[in-house]
Amino acid sequence: DKASKAMLENIIAKHCTGEFLLFVEPNGTLKPNAIADSFNLANATNSDIILFEWLNKTKKGLEPLIIKYKLRNEHRLLVQDVLSNRQPAQLWNKLFKRSLWYGIDLKQTSEQTVKSIFQKANKVFYLNKAECIHVVS
Repeated sequence: DKASKAMLENIIAKHCTGEFLLFVEPNGTLKPNAIADSFNLANATNSDIILFEWLNKTKKGLEPLIIKYKLRNEHRLLVQDVLSNRQPAQLWNKLFKRSLWYGIDLKQTSEQTVKSIFQKANKVFYLNKAECIHVVS
């Protein structure tokens, strides 16, 4: 169920040892340089969170998933969009600094976790390219 999945994600995040965490949608595939591109951008921009788009793989081929991040690539606006539910508050397809998980309640939902993390972030940046292919059945 969703509550168990959210708790598991939070426990995993708290016990990881790397500087960053990258969550990928369960039926998604990262492009070859996705991790390096996200990590390098996080370091170059001193960002706590990197957002990126993904492509939907359908029977018609690859189709971009339209996300409004690219229209609002400013930390304050990106955080405001997530906190006000204008953007999905999900872990998938985002690179996070692991330190953002310190003090997070392990029992909260994924959406609550993402909102808590976005509130703690000093800088959020948008990588303007699709780094993940999501298979739509």
